[in-house]
Amino acid sequence: MVTYNLSAEEYILSLLLIDRTTAAVAIQEEAFAEASEEEMDVRLDSGLNGLLSKKLLEMDNESYKLDQHFQEYLFKMSKVSRTIKFQVAEGKSVKIVSLFLGEQVDVQIMENNSRVHTFFTLYDLSKVNNLIDFFDNTDEKSFTMSEPKFDQFISRLLSGSEEFNPEFSNDVPQEFVDALVKNKGQLNSIFDFQFDNDGNVNSLESYLYLTEKNKTWSIKQKDNLLVVFVKPLNQVLKL
Repeated sequence: MVTYNLSAEEYILSLLLIDRTTAAVAIQEEAFAEASEEEMDVRLDSGLNGLLSKKLLEMDNESYKLDQHFQEYLFKMSKVSRTIKFQVAEGKSVKIVSLFLGEQVDVQIMENNSRVHTFFTLYDLSKVNNLIDFFDNTDEKSFTMSEPKFDQFISRLLSGSEEFNPEFSNDVPQEFVDALVKNKGQLNSIFDFQFDNDGNVNSLESYLYLTEKNKTWSIKQKDNLLVVFVKPLNQVLKL
């Protein structure tokens, strides 16, 4: 299995070299939001040297050209019709795992404030669960809860307070409330993007999810309520 490990600088430069400017700018804004133009020039020089040392870049008639297999890999990911992005809270940091769903499933993992990028092809979808901290539960009965009350409770937990009693309805399991408290209000997110033939976003579906003690609750907004349900990941994402 081929794996590419890139710094943010290397990835940004790679995208620029294949004319994926919008994607390159998005990564730059995530990783180096405060960087001046002069600093970015230095960083891109570092990216250039990094790609050369990894033999992912070569000189071609006094210009730079990406390794053919690496370039084809990047092009392939940019042309998929569906991408699922997971934002996984890990203490004070966030890991972002993206699945590019084409003829095969390619994975991108962004860590350390989007400054470290790992790419590989995934041949066993069951391994996704470990990557995103999602336990594959069997179906359970769903329940609803007030979104304003939930938001207020999460805000209190994120601020460090555990004294607030949200007075949820009796339909809300205590184990779910306890899991929210134990995780200090930190929730993971799923963003499911569908693209048209021109690469524009055709639709976007989003969820929150929470994992604790070998159980994962998925949370989806509906009107002024939140619907909370327990299902296997392949059913949540319709894989």
